[in-house]
Amino acid sequence: VLTLIGQSIMTATGVAIVEELFFRSWLPQEIAADLGYHRSLILSGLVFALCQRSLWAIPGLWLLSVSLAGARKRNQGSLAIPIGLRAGIIGSSFILQKGGFLTYRAESPLWIIGTHQF
Repeated sequence: VLTLIGQSIMTATGVAIVEELFFRSWLPQEIAADLGYHRSLILSGLVFALCQRSLWAIPGLWLLSVSLAGARKRNQGSLAIPIGLRAGIIGSSFILQKGGFLTYRAESPLWIIGTHQF
């Protein structure tokens, strides 16, 4: 269990830092130079959602991206809260999937289990 937790912390922190630096820091600033702040958040959130693995999750991931951008704005531009929130989401998902804590029946609806069954 400790190995699983250590792996999840390392993986989640690394992925969250890279994602937040790209999707909440660099990309919105580049888009905002041409299209403005609000459009940059919408477009960078859409790019974030499209870069993930599931087409079914695009609306939820887009909302997550916009909310993480809002958390960054409320924190005077600091990425600490978005990185922490995203790392928590990734880490908990990693532990639940790799630890075998979730099991799905074959008749579970696709919108609940996603496109990739464990």
